[in-house]
Amino acid sequence: MLGAGIQRVLLASSDGDFTDSQYNTMEEANVATAAISFVCDLVVIGIICWFQRWRDENQGYYFLKILALFTADFFQSGSMFWFGWRPTAGGACTTQAIFTQIFTTIECVVVCCIAHDVHMTTFRALKSEDDVEEESAEITVDPRKRACQWYVAINCALALIATLLPFIPYNTYGPAGVWCWITDDDSVGNVWRFATLYVPLWLIILYICYVYISMACYIYGKIHGENVQPATKETFYTIILQLAWYPIIMIVCWTPATVNRICNSAGVTSFGLYMTQVIFNNLIGAANSFAYGFTKGNLCPPKDDDDDDTDEFTDIEVTAPTAVQGNVSARVEGVL
Repeated sequence: MLGAGIQRVLLASSDGDFTDSQYNTMEEANVATAAISFVCDLVVIGIICWFQRWRDENQGYYFLKILALFTADFFQSGSMFWFGWRPTAGGACTTQAIFTQIFTTIECVVVCCIAHDVHMTTFRALKSEDDVEEESAEITVDPRKRACQWYVAINCALALIATLLPFIPYNTYGPAGVWCWITDDDSVGNVWRFATLYVPLWLIILYICYVYISMACYIYGKIHGENVQPATKETFYTIILQLAWYPIIMIVCWTPATVNRICNSAGVTSFGLYMTQVIFNNLIGAANSFAYGFTKGNLCPPKDDDDDDTDEFTDIEVTAPTAVQGNVSARVEGVL
């Protein structure tokens, strides 16, 4: 009883005075939703590894980014129950907080890298053939490999910086509800919450919205600007709808957490907001599984080279030397 009372005081000091029933409800929701994403992440990772999709000549680098995305969410979701329920200040709490910080950062940056890949692929595909040939003469390294190397370097650097900053000028990791993250005991913790996660996160969301809206407009223009078959139009309408899912998932899953943390910084604590944050934040992995993994059969084995199926994108393809960019329609299908 004494231990439970101390634990309650530690949590209430930074996150409000919830009743035991409310804490238990949040704990159960936290573990249940994290477990759902954990299982979905494990399934996607298993399928990618089983079929060795990173060996795909055209989509291998894309699947490496997908593998990084789900691996990060796997560790972030697992940390919700690996370190015990409602951890108090101490080694386990700090470890969980670091896991949450580093893998959430990686997850957000990987999603941004995927959007950037879509953006640059479209940009290269719209270049004139002369520009592409001149560019290809100067390239000695596969641009996809070079981009992937940059993505890895940037991701590791940002994750390291975001994880180390909350230790300045002292350790601000600690209880932050029914899990551990950066506390809001004082202004320093509040500053690091927004400087290391929420501000960069919403900048990334804005960029993702820009990329996918631009892509959707481009595809919509091609549908109505060319003489294409009805089946091809239907395929591209499907792609436009699929493009919309990526920013929607980010916005829907992160808005409750952002609103809740803004209220926390203003000294307002709401059980409803905490519950909403717990549910939506923890289900990001499950949502990404369907958006990035299970839609359009992206995780299926690649088709055989002698497959007689006709490419639905042939009618509106934008061609250029494959060494630099390949067919934009095929790349759009691959990145999706």
